[in-house]
Amino acid sequence: MLNQLPKAELHIHLEGCISPKTVLRLIQRNKIETEIQTLKQVRNLFHYNDFTDFLKAFVFVSNCIQSESDFEIITQEALANLISQNITYVEFIFSPPIFIFYKNLNYFKILENIWKAYGTFANKIKMNLQIDLVRNCGEEMGFKTLELAKKSKEFNVVGINLGGDELQFPAKMFERHFLIAKDFGFKTSCHAGEWGNSQSIKDAVNLLKADRIGHGIRSIEDESLIELLVRNEIPLEVCPTSNLETKIVNSYQQHPIRELYDKGVKITLNSDDPSFFKTNLQNEIDVLFENEIFSEKELIEILQNGFKYSFEK
Repeated sequence: MLNQLPKAELHIHLEGCISPKTVLRLIQRNKIETEIQTLKQVRNLFHYNDFTDFLKAFVFVSNCIQSESDFEIITQEALANLISQNITYVEFIFSPPIFIFYKNLNYFKILENIWKAYGTFANKIKMNLQIDLVRNCGEEMGFKTLELAKKSKEFNVVGINLGGDELQFPAKMFERHFLIAKDFGFKTSCHAGEWGNSQSIKDAVNLLKADRIGHGIRSIEDESLIELLVRNEIPLEVCPTSNLETKIVNSYQQHPIRELYDKGVKITLNSDDPSFFKTNLQNEIDVLFENEIFSEKELIEILQNGFKYSFEK
């Protein structure tokens, strides 16, 4: 029954959907100078001892993207995989600063290629985009990215996101950015409480006024924060396998998703970087059901939250 239900993905990075086969294709297509030349070698990249290992792999894969047209290939693959899981709505998180400021790719040509790929599947899935300001790229690039996002709403850009290193680049650095984003009419989400502590989540709520929190699992450490999330109905975009793969939690049973749910926090279920973590939304459902963390009825409610708390107007 759960397999047949329509589903929504709210926390999924477009660049995190690139499969090992497509990574190899990009290496060959773009003549990337690297010792990694076989599918086995690519797959070996997708194993991590910690979050730092994951970031290294993510940077390598991002560096394999060398042209705007690469995004058509990436988006086609991502959408096909989502449709196979009966996902009917997606909000891809896309991180343009990496490509437009460091690689000199054209932002609007990238979106045109994403949109071209979407055209093939538009009758089966609704796709919106969140633009990630990327903490690590700093405040100035964040402002420039915001201006570009403002001019690209025709490409279904509905939200502004903040990902990256929440420890070195705290939310307070981006308070002005999120205020401007709201003025531009965007909804907002902020990665917080993944590697950072509960204060990082409080700052995302109190300083940035984020509509949703990406991950947010460290909120379990602070009862006053949980009360804040419940009172203001701020949902968490929870990605269990991602947290397991990056060693933030040791097992599904130890993941705080159940306790957060029991305390009344609104939960959405997501895959984050599905190719990197060898998962997808259907797998997230399966592991939570098979490990008896949630019942079928509870999972149906959580899946419905994906639509309820989307940025779709």
